[in-house]
Amino acid sequence: MLPACHSVSLLASMCRKDLKKMAFSRSAFYRILRNDVCKHIKIRSSGTDMCSACERVKVELRSLYQKKAVGLTDDIPELIPDELSRHINLARAARMDYRADQQRAGEGLISHFSFDFAQNLTLPQCADQPGDLYFRSLRNVYLFGIVDESKNIQTNYLVDEGEIAKGANEVISMVWHYLQTETIKSELVLNADNAVGQNKNNILMRFPAWSCATDFCSETEIKFMVVGHTHFSADADFGHIKRKYHRSDAYIIDHLADIAATSAESDKAVVLSHKNFFNFTSALSQFFIAVPKIAGKHYFKFTSDKPWITTVKSDTDADWEDISLIEKGAPKNVTDIIDARIKSLKCLPPVGISSEKKVDFYDKIRVFVPKEFKNILCPEPSESERAEVKIARSKKRKTKQEKNECQ
Repeated sequence: MLPACHSVSLLASMCRKDLKKMAFSRSAFYRILRNDVCKHIKIRSSGTDMCSACERVKVELRSLYQKKAVGLTDDIPELIPDELSRHINLARAARMDYRADQQRAGEGLISHFSFDFAQNLTLPQCADQPGDLYFRSLRNVYLFGIVDESKNIQTNYLVDEGEIAKGANEVISMVWHYLQTETIKSELVLNADNAVGQNKNNILMRFPAWSCATDFCSETEIKFMVVGHTHFSADADFGHIKRKYHRSDAYIIDHLADIAATSAESDKAVVLSHKNFFNFTSALSQFFIAVPKIAGKHYFKFTSDKPWITTVKSDTDADWEDISLIEKGAPKNVTDIIDARIKSLKCLPPVGISSEKKVDFYDKIRVFVPKEFKNILCPEPSESERAEVKIARSKKRKTKQEKNECQ
């Protein structure tokens, strides 16, 4: 991939400048670049997410090569190219493993699902956006997608920011909600990115251990893509949703659900409330211990014959290592206890919207919302909420004034 700052026209000019003895037209250069011999040469899109690890090493390498060109250094340390090569090889191996699982799922051998959070959607959304809305803090709607890799069908869950937070309990609840609606084969493979707060954490690891212990499936694998190289099927569908979202008007969450469901033939949409989210942490944490150095592990396997043992490895070529997740002295009938705990799970309470946001929406956003949706999106705040906001803003102004006087 060539940097996004390049263009075909710029490449033609650079070649004509360097190859002064070879006269060729710009159209001839275009034909050569589009030839099969040059099909591996591509210009990166400006919207492409870049891997921070790759870019850090590349910047360091470019700096060393520039110093070598002007005689400031004699050699390039082998450690730096080796670090980049090792990182790219790990990402490539993880990608090949992901595609192998997709193929196995397509052949009906396993159940394979990928899940991820998208960038938040906001309300109100206006295709012709008023300038004032651009600078306001709008109502967030969380978008979480789960893809059935065997059918390439994505289910999109939409939840208002006043209903839930974005954490491990919420991720497990949506994955569990989805799995209960699907026919699951004995071998289950889940793919996710490396977001520690939401996906890659010890709370999520307890979910497959419980699912295998209660014979929901006989084997579960959770695989995390290499940091910076986590693009998979869900991201492509999020792109379809975003394109339609920016060309649409939306004032309530049901409007966003319609956008998500109709953005592509393979998309579905489900709106959830806090009643669909449960406190898995309190239900399972008393039985399980943490996986040591979880950040360095990428592959986790659980089986029904040893549900309290997770087999882990750092990459596709590493050796598997068994780690116990159960506390010493745990009761023999721990499976029955956990199953009973899960059946009596408590719903997570709604997190609510801040008083300041309610006041701002009523005073500054309500004017841009059609009459039939005003009381849904921008209800009138109570007197106590207005008083609370007034006091908070007064304290903030006083603190700022004192800080300015000190300076």
